[in-house]
Amino acid sequence: MGIKDLEISKPQEELLDKWIYDYKFSDELIKEACRICVKRINEINFNYVDAILNDWHKNNIDSLDKIKNMTKNKKLQISKHKIISTVMVVRENTI
Repeated sequence: MGIKDLEISKPQEELLDKWIYDYKFSDELIKEACRICVKRINEINFNYVDAILNDWHKNNIDSLDKIKNMTKNKKLQISKHKIISTVMVVRENTI
């Protein structure tokens, strides 16, 4: 995962075991969660990565393709929400 010469604590080891053995996530999925974590908070934080992976597990996201589709859908929802908000503001200002 790109972590070199780093001591893994027992809680971190337990999280890794959960992701690999319980959730059956591939290395590529775990790496993607780590990449997202670093992109958002500029560091690897096991609890943050765990939250991402818990969400994916809960939503049956088990491949990079599903992550891309989920991301696309979230962006569409955000765009729709922004459009609806803009329309509401325009309506309020014209009434």
